[in-house]
Amino acid sequence: MEKIFLFFFCTIMIFSCKKDSEAEELYPNTPVFAECYSNTMFDCSGNTPGEEYFSCQLDGKDCCRSVGEDEYVSYYLPTLIIVTNGPSLALSQAKGRYCLEFGIKSASSYPDEQPKLVFNYISPKQATPREMLDSAFKVGPLRLRNKNNLGDTTDVFDLRVGFQCTISSTAYYDAGFESWAGAQRDPSLECTRYNRVETDTQVLYDITLKFQCDLWHGDHPDTQRLWRRLEQGVLAMRFAVDK
Repeated sequence: MEKIFLFFFCTIMIFSCKKDSEAEELYPNTPVFAECYSNTMFDCSGNTPGEEYFSCQLDGKDCCRSVGEDEYVSYYLPTLIIVTNGPSLALSQAKGRYCLEFGIKSASSYPDEQPKLVFNYISPKQATPREMLDSAFKVGPLRLRNKNNLGDTTDVFDLRVGFQCTISSTAYYDAGFESWAGAQRDPSLECTRYNRVETDTQVLYDITLKFQCDLWHGDHPDTQRLWRRLEQGVLAMRFAVDK
């Protein structure tokens, strides 16, 4: 019995050290973020996904969350992002892009150590959420943004697997791993379901995406590293947009 206990104890210690080592490598100068990353569970509860969910494999390990589970929600958010043509932010290359962020995340304002899956659709022009949804989706292949053409490419999608860490009672840090920040091996993004229904006051969207790609941490050559290979990705979501 003592030998069995010792075996499991050593196994746990080895796994813990490996996890802490990775966290320190990803966030060498920010211990609070390294600790938060170490505590984030990119896993799957094992429950059957609901009607709205994300699921994938990260280096072969299942990761999933469903709407309604632990107060997860699907959402959309119009925003403005800055993109450049290179790995560093050169003001002469910086361009603002209107985009639509959407995905599944915790509904909490400060969801410590809760993973999320988010896409950004980069619009070719300034547009409302409804206009961006109408132009972004169609059944069939869609495009993930090419890292070699960041500043000039629109009508494309970025994928992000992220988490959040509370810094203070009024602030949090939003960290993540991106598809656009590094080289891709056989990436794909496809819309397999797109239903759009109009009522007198709203437009209802029912969308499913399937995808695979490499996820990167950092976009500078000195700090960039491949985080995980994402495969068998699925995002199923519903939106109601007011007219």
